[in-house]
Amino acid sequence: MQNTDADTLRRFVRDGLGCTCPDAVLRSIEVEANPAVFADLGPGTQLIKVGGRLLVLVVRMADGGDLSQRLAEWFARGRALREREGWNRFRLVVAAADPAGAGPILTKAFDDLGLDDRLHLHVIAARELPDL
Repeated sequence: MQNTDADTLRRFVRDGLGCTCPDAVLRSIEVEANPAVFADLGPGTQLIKVGGRLLVLVVRMADGGDLSQRLAEWFARGRALREREGWNRFRLVVAAADPAGAGPILTKAFDDLGLDDRLHLHVIAARELPDL
């Protein structure tokens, strides 16, 4: 990965997602395209691995799609991966064409799951997603 790519990813994780990880953690960032554990999510899905502590799954939401029914399954897989491999946090990032419309629906579905505080949901505009 080129330095500019790494810098862009650091800014996305820190500023876009609000990660408060120390700078030392953000020195190591890897992107895995179409990770096996989430293979059914289709092409364009990425798993960002940050400093051995943070997993960030990026899913692109098709226009008009409703992912709320699948959140429980994805968070169960994310939690299992986090626990199995010794990561600290798992964040699911949904990049939507219309985050204002999708955000409240997904946030309510996420809140209803009652998950632990090391699992997070972010709904962002697709245009805010860095080129992975």
